[in-house]
Formats: sequence, structure tokens, C-alpha cells
Amino acid sequence: PVAVGSTASQNTGIGLVANSAATLTLSLRDGSGNVVAGGSRSVDVTEGQHISSYVKDLVPSVTQAQFSGTLTVTASAGTISVVALQFDSALTPVTVTALP
Repeated sequence: PVAVGSTASQNTGIGLVANSAATLTLSLRDGSGNVVAGGSRSVDVTEGQHISSYVKDLVPSVTQAQFSGTLTVTASAGTISVVALQFDSALTPVTVTALP
């Protein structure tokens, strides 16, 4: 699950590493399973390359200011390791939650 708020207080951070050169396909879907407009992107990676970014920066073509749903990352070759962290600075203290 991923969420991006209309303000900077809520966002999901993604970190991944590719074990081989590949093309990663990122697909953002809403809570009903529909592809979010502008929510698809391909990224070429090299073996061992790390990527860390917020969801809104990974799929910058999304025009919605606020959305929640799922981000699917598939690799054309090899495997990838991924971690997702949900940030919500509107809560006190600031909350960071690991996502499954």
C-alpha cells in the first residue's frame, strides 16, 4: 500500500536494489485496482543499482495531489529487493511505518 497526501505531511518512501541489469516497470493503482492516470513508468537499472525516492517522485506524471493504493514494481530480468516506509508528520511524534 502507498499513500501520498495533498500536503508534505504524508508520503510513502520506496527503496530498492536490483540484482541484475533490467528494466523496472512501476505501476500505481488506486484502492479499486484501477491504474492511476500518469501512474506508470519504466526505469532502466544496472546490476546492484539502488533507487530511493518518494512515490510522487518515482511516478512524477501523476497529476492527482492526493492518492492511495498500491505500487507494483516488476523487473524484466533478475530480482529486486524493495522496502516501503510510510511517513506521516501530521502525527506527534512524527511516525514512520514499515509497509508489507
